[in-house]
Parts: sequence; C-alpha cells; structure tokens
Amino acid sequence: MRYSVNCMCGLAGIYAGHDRRPPKSLLLAMAGEVRHRGPDGTGLLLDGRVAIAGARLAIVDLEEGDQPFSDERGWFWAMQNGEIYNYVELRDELR
Repeated sequence: MRYSVNCMCGLAGIYAGHDRRPPKSLLLAMAGEVRHRGPDGTGLLLDGRVAIAGARLAIVDLEEGDQPFSDERGWFWAMQNGEIYNYVELRDELR
C-alpha cells in the first residue's frame, strides 16, 4: 500500500500525571505557539490529566476535518498531522 502525506499542522499536548490536571493557560499558550502552522482553525481538549491542542491547515476535507476528533461516544480522542492525498484510491483498496 502506498500513501502520500503532507505535514503542516501544529500539535501540542500535556500529560499532567497522576491526580493532576493540566493548566488551561499552559495549553492555550502552547496552542498560540503553533498557531502559525495551522491558520484555518484551532481545536482544544481538556479531559482529566490530558490536554491537547491542534492548529489546522485545511487542504482536504475542509468541512469535517476539525481536530481533535473522537469516536461516536466521545470516549476516545485523537489528533493527527498530515493529508493523505491518495485517500480515494486507499479507501477503494481497503473496501
């Protein structure tokens, strides 16, 4: 399987450790530091001991590519960096 990825977005995260919460002010400061990497949107998640931020450069999937993203129940969250340009061919191959 072949793929092509373009990495442009900015990602930041904090793991605060046992019985601690990451400070929102630190997450916002980190998001500000990577904002230039993704001028098309910023996504933040503070959940327990984990905080993640993503600055998005929208190239493909402009309407539905906001991050971080979760499963249908909101139990699992993820962020990724990159665009898979041959996603149509990969989708067809995986089906």
